[in-house]
Amino acid sequence: MPPMKPIRLSPSNLERYALCPGAYWLEQDLPYQQSAAGDEGKLLHAVLASMASEEQKAGLTRNQKHDLDICVREARALHEQVFGTVSGLDGWLHEARLVATLEEGVLLSGSIDYYAFRGDRALIIDWKFGRGELTEAARNPQTRAYAVLLDAGVDGLRGKTSITCALIQPRVAVDERVTATVYEPADIEQARAELLDIAAGIRFAGDQRAPGASQCRYCKALGTERCPASADTARQLAPLTLGDVMPTPDRLAQVLDVCTVAEHVIQRYQDYAKEFLAAGGVIPGYALVPGNTVRRLRDTDAAWKAAQEVLSPEEFMGDCSVTVGKLEALMADKRGWTKKEARANFDSIMEPAITREENAPSLKRVEKQLTLMGGQPR
Repeated sequence: MPPMKPIRLSPSNLERYALCPGAYWLEQDLPYQQSAAGDEGKLLHAVLASMASEEQKAGLTRNQKHDLDICVREARALHEQVFGTVSGLDGWLHEARLVATLEEGVLLSGSIDYYAFRGDRALIIDWKFGRGELTEAARNPQTRAYAVLLDAGVDGLRGKTSITCALIQPRVAVDERVTATVYEPADIEQARAELLDIAAGIRFAGDQRAPGASQCRYCKALGTERCPASADTARQLAPLTLGDVMPTPDRLAQVLDVCTVAEHVIQRYQDYAKEFLAAGGVIPGYALVPGNTVRRLRDTDAAWKAAQEVLSPEEFMGDCSVTVGKLEALMADKRGWTKKEARANFDSIMEPAITREENAPSLKRVEKQLTLMGGQPR
């Protein structure tokens, strides 16, 4: 019998494979679909790693430069907390591609945005440039796997190091920008065992599929012939009748789960259709219509200098849009407020200009999903 192919785990896919082990095999050899947000994130990571070209750096917007400044400042603060200094490190590296053998036939590989170590302490930083909700470091399976990867993938660190894993998100509220957790050697060993459990599930999953909101969202096999189960899940909406609009709570929970998977499948079909048409394909009854050209002001100072011959300062300011989050972040950066101080200080100063409105409630799935043992929050 020929040897089985080694299982190669990636920190970014662990949660999906724990929920649907068969997805690992379904995704083999399928191309990764990059997005505009992914392209921007790749660029900003390259700038932080000093790997971007001068042309790329010259093309950064003011907001992007501000986000990068936040990343650098918060990273320096983390160095001070972990090592007591930002210099004198035994080792450090940006965009480190590491591969570690967890056991025979099971590999863990991934790229760590930044790591540094000195003596018995190490620091991992993961930059995140999205604006959506993200699981904090202490409960994040990806950062937990990074700790295992660093421990096993760098000579001399195995079993000797206390690793601080931090997420830096410059585009969220000031008090949520940085979350960090500490993994001691015993935590890392348990995390390693959890990864091996996931690998064992993959090994014996075969073609089993378990569609669901979390595991389907970024699955490359979603809606393809490799995973008819995802399309079948979406089709469950078809026979719904008016009587199903107000089902029992248990039935409603099932319908909502199906709706989420169906949204992912529909979006995948629409994206594929656009790519097919852009490549010269023909879809009866459909055409690719060019997008609108959107004008944006990249620099407020330049806009004012150009407009002041026509508008008064009051007229110009009356048309400007300032968001609470960005203004709070700017003032916090200017005054050196900590993330705990920022909201209270901002509200105190800006109280005359603030109104408070409560948004309409939104649905959120609160049922317990995959939970790996976390470290100790800092």
